[in-house]
Amino acid sequence: MQDRPKVSIIVPVKNIRHQIQELVSDVKSQSVTDWELLLITGVSDDGTDEVCHTMAEEDERIQVLLRKEEGVSAARNCGIEHAKGDYLVFPDGDDRIDKEYLATLLSTIEEKEDDEDRDFPSLPVEMGMIGYITEVVEGDEELFFATPESGERVISVEDLLCRLFFLGNYQGYVWNKIFQRNIVMENDIRFDEDIYYHEDQLFLVTYLIHAQNVRWNPEQLYHYRMREDSAMGLTEPRDGLVPYDIIEKEATEVLSLDRMRNLLIDYPDAQWFCEQNEVYYALEILGKMEMYEDPDAFSDSAFRQMAKVASEIDYEAMDEWEEEALPRLEYYGQTGKLLEEEGE
Repeated sequence: MQDRPKVSIIVPVKNIRHQIQELVSDVKSQSVTDWELLLITGVSDDGTDEVCHTMAEEDERIQVLLRKEEGVSAARNCGIEHAKGDYLVFPDGDDRIDKEYLATLLSTIEEKEDDEDRDFPSLPVEMGMIGYITEVVEGDEELFFATPESGERVISVEDLLCRLFFLGNYQGYVWNKIFQRNIVMENDIRFDEDIYYHEDQLFLVTYLIHAQNVRWNPEQLYHYRMREDSAMGLTEPRDGLVPYDIIEKEATEVLSLDRMRNLLIDYPDAQWFCEQNEVYYALEILGKMEMYEDPDAFSDSAFRQMAKVASEIDYEAMDEWEEEALPRLEYYGQTGKLLEEEGE
């Protein structure tokens, strides 16, 4: 193992025996060879751990680390602690990457040789990102969606922070981005292990407030694969009701946005967009809670405090339902009780 690889590739793995073999094959095929691959394992029941150890024995650049805590964020944090590279990337273990994934990401963040010959100073860039393709598998059918933007350019942090909170945002992920490890370590930036939704976005915001600019390359070199049995599918309601434990996890999305809002004090435009998102998702959670007939069903929910905070934000309701739901959100935050919608 080299003492100081150029880039550390951090991948949480659990019960993805076949997919992780595909990703590791992609990593070993990269045009850039100066890397280390950290596979962070938990306790799998499909032989994933054994496969990871076998692959590590075949290539000294691959390490297998056993995490103590559950969750993707805990696994990534474990990888950060052990990483030695100048840069960090976080592909998901069940996705695919093209041969030039690492090379292109490195080109977005490293100073180019011709920068010194320019008549104008080059802008400092602390994060790079590339385009991606979303592959949706529905039965025997595959659907493909590509990131819409084109043209390589440098984007200010303030601009990108605002983009992160558009409801149609497609840049709130970490797997198509590259980060400077020294910024992560010097500012003690980690993934929040209390957050189940928007954890990538919270990590990005925490990182970006220590940066100035980001370089975007539209080449679509990352393949984000979604399946019917993915984690997203677990949130589908059964018999009209989303399970209590799922709602509790989804509610951490509001907590994540509140933490981001507090980080964005020096970026008022982005903070405003973040605030609107916070209330929007709080109302979504409230709507799922109100499907339960018992007004006290969520009296002990951790979401109550989040609802109280969200109801104090000046929110621009987008429709009549939201306008009518805002007082119910405030009431729930104050009392822990759910009110029936008018007309029921």
